[in-house]
Amino acid sequence: MKITITDTYEELSALAAIQLFEAVKQKNDLNCCLATGASPMGMYKNFIDMVKQVNLNIDHVLWTKLDEWVGLPLDNPSTCESFLKTYFLEPLDIKSEQFLSFQADPNTIQQECETIHNKLNERPLDICILGLGKNGHLGLNEPGEYLIPNAHVVQLDALSQTHDMLNHQVVTQGVTLGLYEILNAKKIIFLVNGADKKAVYQKLMKKEISTTLPASFLWLHDNVEMIVMRDVAE
Repeated sequence: MKITITDTYEELSALAAIQLFEAVKQKNDLNCCLATGASPMGMYKNFIDMVKQVNLNIDHVLWTKLDEWVGLPLDNPSTCESFLKTYFLEPLDIKSEQFLSFQADPNTIQQECETIHNKLNERPLDICILGLGKNGHLGLNEPGEYLIPNAHVVQLDALSQTHDMLNHQVVTQGVTLGLYEILNAKKIIFLVNGADKKAVYQKLMKKEISTTLPASFLWLHDNVEMIVMRDVAE
């Protein structure tokens, strides 16, 4: 794992955006998994500005959603879908066929998990953008006795149920790509931002791999670029 420590969120965002931009320049049909939340927001803004500045052709890139809250309509402002449309897809005029998404309807979600897994077997991720959850989760792969490798429905732990994105809405389940699909990505850009992540970051840096800390499985991947804020790392 390559670790870069930055002094500001702006620096973290710029470095991450450059990595994605260069990857798209090198492979214009790559498959990139998009995380949501405060950590990647600045990265997305920088990437959008860079693409527009040079008019980079991204018409063949596939953008894959990492996870979603189960039970909320996709047009609900708190969904990952709404976040990605607002802060990434719409500013770049991404076509619907370039976005690998999934509904979060409890009645159909199991079948959708199978569909997503099959599609990622056909076209594996080239890049996966991740943030570090306050409880150490990756996507919505929550801490527990075991982890599930493929896309699946998960019971959210208490901390995830109070995520800022939910804005006090009651959600008890999520759907997420599994650890196999995440670790199968050729490269992972791992963003660690927020002073409230310090304790879980310190636990991660012990390099002890455990299902109680899903992020620890990133130590098994040979191409992880972690960009971490100094107030978290020190």
